[in-house]
Amino acid sequence: MSRVGGAVRSRPEFIPIGESSCSEADLSAAKDIVFLIHGFNVSRDEGIVSLSRLADGLATSGRDALVGVLWPGDSYFGPLGYSFEGVDADDTASSFSAYIRETWDRLSKPTLSFTAHSKGCRVALETIKGLPRTFDGSIDQICLMAGAVDDTCLSNPAVYRQAATKAKRVTVMSSVNDKVLRFAYPAGDLLQAFIYADDIAGSALGYKGYRDGTFTHLDKTPLEIPIPDSRKQRHGDYLPPSDPSSTSPNENQNLTLEEMQRTLCIDNLPTT
Repeated sequence: MSRVGGAVRSRPEFIPIGESSCSEADLSAAKDIVFLIHGFNVSRDEGIVSLSRLADGLATSGRDALVGVLWPGDSYFGPLGYSFEGVDADDTASSFSAYIRETWDRLSKPTLSFTAHSKGCRVALETIKGLPRTFDGSIDQICLMAGAVDDTCLSNPAVYRQAATKAKRVTVMSSVNDKVLRFAYPAGDLLQAFIYADDIAGSALGYKGYRDGTFTHLDKTPLEIPIPDSRKQRHGDYLPPSDPSSTSPNENQNLTLEEMQRTLCIDNLPTT
C-alpha cells in the first residue's frame, strides 16, 4: 500500500509495529487471532500509529495475536473520495480472505476475530463473506465500531447476513453524536449507489445501530452497545489518535481501552 491511495497488495506485507507486534511466523502458533482494521481516510502512517497503540492497549485481553490490517482507504481527494473507496475496501477483502484461506492449515486453524472501525467494517464483513463454509464456527467475534455500512446489511441475505451468522457474536457500537455518519454517510452512500448500480443507499449501522429492515431477523441478535449521549462520542473517538506527536495514546479517545477489551472477552460481556 502506498502512502496515499494506491493498489491493494496481492499478498500482505508484515510490518513490526508497537510493543505487541508479531511476525507472520509467530501466527503459526496462535490459537486465537484478532484482526484490527482502520477506516476510511486513514493514511498508511496514520494507520500504523493508531493500530499499534490499539494493539498495545489490548495486549492484556487474553488473545494470542493482535494483527493490524492496513488498507488503501485514503485518497488524494480526502473525504471527497469516499464514494470511490468501496472498491478498495472490497479488493482488500478479496485479497485478505484469499490469504486466510491459503494459510489456514499452516496457521493451526485458529479462531479469528475482527475489530473494525468505519469503512473498515466493510473490509471485515467482505473478508468473512469470502471465507468458505469450512470456516463456520471458527469466527469468534466481529466488533463493528461506527460502522460505515448500511444499518440493514447484517440481516440482508444479499449483503452480510451470511457473514454475520458465521460469528459466535456480532457487536455493534454506535453513537447518535456521530455527525460523519449522520450527515456525510447518507450523501456519500447515495452517490455510491448512483455510481455503482448494485449498491444500495441507506442509513449507517454506526449511527443508530442495527435494523432488520424488511428482512428476516438474524437468529443471533447482534450485541448492541449504543454509546450514551452524554459521552458525545464522535466518529473519530473510537480508536487511539493517529498523530505520533500526541502526548497520550488515549488523547481524544472517548471509548476507553478497558471497554475495548470487554468487546474482545466474550465471557465478560452481557448475554443477548
